Amino acid sequence: MFRHLLVFGLVLLLVGCGARTEVAKEKILAQVDKLLGDIDVRKKEAQLSVQGMEVGIDKIKMGKIESKMRLTQVSESLSAIEDKIAQADKALGRLRDHLKDGKEAVINETKYSLVELKEMAVKIIDDRKKLTTEADGLKSTQKRLGSIVTLLEQREQDGRERIANIKQSLNEIDAKAVALKSI
Repeated sequence: MFRHLLVFGLVLLLVGCGARTEVAKEKILAQVDKLLGDIDVRKKEAQLSVQGMEVGIDKIKMGKIESKMRLTQVSESLSAIEDKIAQADKALGRLRDHLKDGKEAVINETKYSLVELKEMAVKIIDDRKKLTTEADGLKSTQKRLGSIVTLLEQREQDGRERIANIKQSLNEIDAKAVALKSI
């Protein structure tokens, strides 16, 4: 449509029909002004959309950072629990050796009867079960947080690419508007 108007305007200027040319020139200028106005409105709408997208991307980035922090905290907690489980396993190994003997045992300069050794073993096993359950929950949370971080990173990257494409389109529109104004 723009090309048609341009060709029509040039033809009328070259033909030079006096009053008709002036009327056609005014109408073409009015349409050009209308096009420029539409371009300016759409450009402003696009700029506002870009600003909104940038705010959204900033929120995604903050969510990603927060999720990474939580992931780090969960990983540290899981590591501490796994250390406690390892200690419990070590203690159970030592108690097992004492229980196999079937006699009293001296641990850290304290004498324990066979019954007390069995009670300690049961307590350590119960504690280990609780720790294992807690570790399983933390592993599940860690996995979910990892997938959330990955998803947020992808969304942030996609959003940044979209904004770059829109800004490039806005620059092209600016160039076309300048060409239209110069005509």
